[in-house]
Amino acid sequence: RIIGLKKLKDKGANVHYYSVDLGNREQMEATADKIKHVFPKLDGIIHCAVHNVAFRPLDSITDENIHESLNAKVTGTVNLDSAFQKFNPEFVLLFSSLNAQIPHRNSAEYAVANAFMDGFAYHKQLRGSNYIAMGWPGWNEVGQSANAAEGNFIKKIGVKNGMKALKHGLALKKPVVSVANVNLKEFAVNPFFTTLTNTGIPVPVSKIADIENDVNDA
Repeated sequence: RIIGLKKLKDKGANVHYYSVDLGNREQMEATADKIKHVFPKLDGIIHCAVHNVAFRPLDSITDENIHESLNAKVTGTVNLDSAFQKFNPEFVLLFSSLNAQIPHRNSAEYAVANAFMDGFAYHKQLRGSNYIAMGWPGWNEVGQSANAAEGNFIKKIGVKNGMKALKHGLALKKPVVSVANVNLKEFAVNPFFTTLTNTGIPVPVSKIADIENDVNDA
């Protein structure tokens, strides 16, 4: 990470690095005040902090596990919002995960943390703030999943396509944007979906009744 920051500086970027616990509101407020003295305005904020995912069954999860898993994405998101509202940024981008919609086995804490980010983005947009939660799959070159095994239905994405998706996500200005490299027809076997429309797009279970009613009415 330090090498990456140095490369940015070598290219002429003005880089400032602050070490802070997002789960600590006092630290976040103090850091925001320091930044305010250097940068009176922030055009955008990207929240990409995450706690390493530990896959474990529900009956083995402790209160400490939950606190650790939710600290960066839940408490951290709330603290970030509170501390940096004074900057009135044009956008706040939250790095969520596809795991919020399609959880991996034994990843309940991580799914909850990302689902919170998605809900928080909806909440903020309803109140006029441009918050966007992007639900990412794994990245195959960087990040915590770079060395992880690839799934059968959802493939990892590379940095080039990830950056393209990020730009499109910001341009859409929707509260939640999901990014996936997936074979939709194969993905239909996922238990969260029960059928395919004639366009080949998986249909959530909750929508099946609506589709059947539309067909009957027609």
